[in-house]
Amino acid sequence: MASENNNRNLNVSFSLNASEFSKGIVELKQELSNLNAKFIENKQKAADTAKELKDLHEQQKILTIEIEKSGEATEEQKKQMQELSEKISQTTAKLGQLKAEESDIKSGIKTTTKELEAQLVQLLDGGDCGAGGY
Repeated sequence: MASENNNRNLNVSFSLNASEFSKGIVELKQELSNLNAKFIENKQKAADTAKELKDLHEQQKILTIEIEKSGEATEEQKKQMQELSEKISQTTAKLGQLKAEESDIKSGIKTTTKELEAQLVQLLDGGDCGAGGY
């Protein structure tokens, strides 16, 4: 009878712990989903920023050709060149920031994926769910 009670307690304990373990897996899946969404959004922002930077460089190139043709820059052209240079600098910094964020997100995805895989393996192998496994 005592052995039967111990088995019942162990089964109840294991079931409760496995349930909480599964809850952790669900939370990790949600975190991974959120990170993937952030990654996609960041990738789009980086692509848009890279296109903007390309356009700014093209405008600068056109302005440089105009200045070379005329032999000397007008005050307006000097002002435009200064503004383009500032925008290029700001956009380059923004792109660098987005790439750094992308790297952080990739790292988070990798870490979360490893945690999720480890928990799934433990759950599927009947590993340590707090009921005296490994």
